[in-house]
Amino acid sequence: MGSSKAATYDDPYDASAAAREGAEESEECISTLSGPAHEMGLSTYDLPDECRLMVVCAGSPRAASTAECLIAQDVIDLILEAQHKRGLTNETRSIQAGYFNYHLHTFCDDTDCGKTYPEGPIENAEEWRAAAGHIPDKAKRKEVYHSIDTLQAFNKAVAKATKHSAVIVKSHEFDADLMEVCDKRMILTSTRDKEEVFDSAVDLGWFESPKSASRGVFNKYFDIWKNYRRCWTEAAKADSYDTRVYDLPFAKLENDYTFREEVYKLTKLFAGLMGVDKETLDIQAIVDAVTAEDFEQDLNPMLSTGNAFEDEDEQEQDEKAREQKREEPEEKDEEEEEDESEAVV
Repeated sequence: MGSSKAATYDDPYDASAAAREGAEESEECISTLSGPAHEMGLSTYDLPDECRLMVVCAGSPRAASTAECLIAQDVIDLILEAQHKRGLTNETRSIQAGYFNYHLHTFCDDTDCGKTYPEGPIENAEEWRAAAGHIPDKAKRKEVYHSIDTLQAFNKAVAKATKHSAVIVKSHEFDADLMEVCDKRMILTSTRDKEEVFDSAVDLGWFESPKSASRGVFNKYFDIWKNYRRCWTEAAKADSYDTRVYDLPFAKLENDYTFREEVYKLTKLFAGLMGVDKETLDIQAIVDAVTAEDFEQDLNPMLSTGNAFEDEDEQEQDEKAREQKREEPEEKDEEEEEDESEAVV
């Protein structure tokens, strides 16, 4: 992970200003969704007033962005649990806020968003619902209504953030607003072989089959996605005092050894950003737990939409199942129980 300036936590380097300047230096690094919305007077999602860490899951579509985000969530939660047990924080779980500005995402296909947004001003969820009511297509109208539900859920989630919280959001689209939030930031990007991305997107119905019929359209969007990743990377490098960027190659998730390597690296990075003394963490235990939880599972449960956070109910059910699994005592076989009983005097 390169950096335009060595990152030391006692460095007086003005990170936020550098991030803004770094993003503004390139005309192509615009905030695709929120930029036109701000200009048109359309409200965007709330951001937390304070928080310890902001994690932006900015991985490329069809390139394990959901998997990377779930791994990050598990690592952070285990770090918080360890700190909580030591009496160092009241937090025990990260805040899963959702897909940032998803209501805008439903109106825009990554190009010319200003042309597809409704007329402003629109200042709140109620006004968004009123605007959605004028959409003639029933399926599209339903999708927008649902996105307004996620707007309210997102705002409710970030409102709970404290100065000790770790907040996790998802956004494929580059958005400079997210570079202004929390004490520290981690930008998670991902990469995958272009043809594998194409195959996955065709299987999902995003592009027409056979591939020869939609390659030109795919190439256009793939370039847009690559540009998002470049913009996130450049903004993070310009803010190297307070922000890290971590790129996950898709292939690293394919075997246990490289999977563990990635979890180990992420654990050390998150601990550093959160100001946790790594000597007080059992990093290997975290790696083992996250690998047991996430490796060889279906790490993209929302394949029908490609959105890890779109369905709040499913997300909540999944989180409850994960918590229950962690709290359940490990089952022991009869031989183990016999050995233990003989060892007790």
